Amino acid sequence: GSAALCEGLKRNHLLNRIDISWNGISDDGAKMVGAMLCENSALTHLDLSHNAIFMNGALALAAGIEKNESLRHLELGHNPMGMTQHTAAQQDLTGIEALVKAIRLRETFSSVGLTEVQEGASVTRGRASRFDPQQPAGHYILDVSSTWDLFLAEKLWARMLANEGEVWTNLTLDSAKVNLLGADGKVAWELPAKGVLEFDYMDWKLGLETSFRFELAKPADLSLAKKLFERAVATEGEACTN
Repeated sequence: GSAALCEGLKRNHLLNRIDISWNGISDDGAKMVGAMLCENSALTHLDLSHNAIFMNGALALAAGIEKNESLRHLELGHNPMGMTQHTAAQQDLTGIEALVKAIRLRETFSSVGLTEVQEGASVTRGRASRFDPQQPAGHYILDVSSTWDLFLAEKLWARMLANEGEVWTNLTLDSAKVNLLGADGKVAWELPAKGVLEFDYMDWKLGLETSFRFELAKPADLSLAKKLFERAVATEGEACTN
């Protein structure tokens, strides 16, 4: 099944979306998909979630991703790619590290899904499990000792510094509150080498699209305006403008 499908996709110039999730293709099937990606130039969406792909399969996929220039959306969630495929499976992040390296090289991705791909991962980690670099706003919980989480933190940090109006708010490191700004009002904090980061990524350019207009002579409008103003004063990163 996997061999015939991948051979056909190598010559495909029309089909751009394919969902192979929940097919149990394992490492052998992943190696065929990786080889197919080296030759396919039409595929933009690929879903390989829930396929029992281990470390060796991840390495093969990484090799294919490095050479592929058409993929924009990739879903690899719920595959034990951080484990070796043995009776006594052991954690080995070589495959995940290779995937992250390949994704770094291909700046064309619009979204990547890597939920539950290494031992100890959690599906409740918010936006960390499925990352869209074009729409980064959301809540993140990132363990920077994890290859994938460090990659996300670096991407989000660089984007925030480069784009006025984007900011990390409610930031904590190992549950301790962190202040990004120095006494001069500029960002003075740097990414740590270890620990768990939790924060909200806010894009105020999008936030400004939502506006309120109140007639303060009306008690209900006055009450709501007061509530919003109090929240803006009390919450880091929020403000009333114009």
